Amino acid sequence: MHAYIITSSSANNRNKIIEELLTDRTITAYDVITIVPDGLSIGIDAIRPLASRLSLHPIGTSTHAVIIHDAHVLTQEAQNAMLKLLEEPPGEALIVLETPQPDALLPTILSRCHIIRL
Repeated sequence: MHAYIITSSSANNRNKIIEELLTDRTITAYDVITIVPDGLSIGIDAIRPLASRLSLHPIGTSTHAVIIHDAHVLTQEAQNAMLKLLEEPPGEALIVLETPQPDALLPTILSRCHIIRL
């Protein structure tokens, strides 16, 4: 598993890097799981199903990708669930958290991800 935090004030720049990561690993759209805020936050109900979805075999390639947009709005419970996923990843996956505010994430999440500052 590879986990990244992409941070920049520009959403366009963050999304460009995400597309490059997906292209470099030839991950098809069928194997990308995208999570966006539901209102003002991303709750635990958005994160919990990831482990079971990632344990399934990818359709187009050998790798799944999880893209979490605006990761700084993950609730505390969602961040703890994300931390468990980062510590015990099911199968091969690329996990990308994109945010303009990486300091809003738990230090333990920051320590388990490669940080790309743009």
